[in-house]
Amino acid sequence: MMSSCIDCEFEKLQDNKESFLQSIRVEPDKERLRLLELKRKYDNEEISELDISEEDIMKMADLYEEEINSIEAKTNKAKSRIKCMLKELKYS
Repeated sequence: MMSSCIDCEFEKLQDNKESFLQSIRVEPDKERLRLLELKRKYDNEEISELDISEEDIMKMADLYEEEINSIEAKTNKAKSRIKCMLKELKYS
C-alpha cells in the first residue's frame, strides 16, 4: 500500500513537472523569424524591394525600428556605465 502511495505521488510530481515545463516553453515566433530571413535577404541584396509585399515592407520597417531602439538603449546604457567609470577614476 505504501508503495502505491509513493507511486501516485511520484506520478503527480511528474505531471506537475510536465505542466510546468509546458507553461514556460518558449515557442519561436515564426512570423518574426520569417521577417528576419526576409530582412537578411534584402540586406544581402538577394532580393529587391519589388520582391517584397507592401505588408511585409511595413512589418520590416517596424522590425528595423525595434532594432534601432534596442541599439539606442544599449548605447545609452554603455554611455552611462562609462560615465560612472570615469567618475570613479576621477575621484580615486
